[in-house]
Amino acid sequence: MLLRVILVVSLAATACCQILKLSVGEECNQQSGATGVCRRITECDHIRNDINRRVIPTICSFDRNDAVVCCVDSGALPPPAITARTRIPRTTTTSEAPVRSLTRQTCDVHTPTGRKAYDKCWEYQQRLVKPCQPSPLPNGGMVRVNHCNWKAEDLITGGKDAYEGEFAHMVLLGYGTPAVHWICGGVLVSERFVLTAGHCTVARALGKVQKIKVGILDRDQPAGEDQVYGVLTIIKHPGYKAPHKYNDIALLKTDREITLSRYVVPACLHDGSSVESTAVVTGWGSTVFRRKVLAHVLQKATVTMFEDKICSGRYGISRHMSSGYNSTTQMCYGDMKSNQDSCEGDSGGPLQVKHAEVHCMYNVIGIISFGKWCGFTGEPGIYTRVAPYLPWIESTVWPDQ
Repeated sequence: MLLRVILVVSLAATACCQILKLSVGEECNQQSGATGVCRRITECDHIRNDINRRVIPTICSFDRNDAVVCCVDSGALPPPAITARTRIPRTTTTSEAPVRSLTRQTCDVHTPTGRKAYDKCWEYQQRLVKPCQPSPLPNGGMVRVNHCNWKAEDLITGGKDAYEGEFAHMVLLGYGTPAVHWICGGVLVSERFVLTAGHCTVARALGKVQKIKVGILDRDQPAGEDQVYGVLTIIKHPGYKAPHKYNDIALLKTDREITLSRYVVPACLHDGSSVESTAVVTGWGSTVFRRKVLAHVLQKATVTMFEDKICSGRYGISRHMSSGYNSTTQMCYGDMKSNQDSCEGDSGGPLQVKHAEVHCMYNVIGIISFGKWCGFTGEPGIYTRVAPYLPWIESTVWPDQ
């Protein structure tokens, strides 16, 4: 209840007709004439009653993102001491100070930095997750409405089902015709492009990837026309040469523009900045090693970064990696204490962390490549780092920006 009241008060603050330019603790007068003290909205109990009566509070000022309101709670203003020197102030006539309207005709927007993927991350967040809409309050102007699908929960321990909209950038890749087999995963990065693994561009015995499916939780749920798209162009990284797993990354261009919504949101892409050692891996892959049955509902699991020296020891020279583990373009994640890992069918999907700056957006740091023993304790999987390929991705997805 308190959170709802605070939200409504914050909206009301944007609708107020004037600002008193007073600081916290200063004496103030409401529009009704009542005397009070300037307080932060979270510290003024009578705000609840005002909101219920649709009374817009009198604004003293703003302290960062919080409105400071003229509060007339009992005890807010101590009574003046009565002394021999107490005098009735003289009434004087002065010209009124100009009143600055706080009605917002538009919302604050991210200032472009020139970093394409970062700026697009903000654009998608402000368009789909926190869109600018008319305030429900009278003369409230425009406000950002929170459409975040995330639920408050602890760190994911053990693989579990994702919930609707939690990973709105997840994509399923389909192969074969006329019957389509949904096998690999992918990441939506724009209205026309999906990021995936290079080896996911072709499936054995089924041929090239043909379809992508967006905005779904269960792989078997019926998909609408705005959820299934054809693959127009396959763009493998120039350095990818099967069966090697180096540069195991690719982009798929769809046959038409993807319909975006709060349940279909392109992901943010990691630029190489430092991230925490734990991340979340998602996919519709096998839940048990060497089981060909793929998960119906999207799965999520928390995995931990392994040190490069451990990765090098686990993945030496092999058919897939003729020069061994490459710490510049690859990384490995898994779990030292449990069997959390990506498995068959997860390939091409994302390794992600919550974005440190952009609210309710995931930052994709890696693409699932392969592993020796999926789901075995202490055995990490190999992921293609996103950051080294960001210039290639940006020049392909947003060439004119």
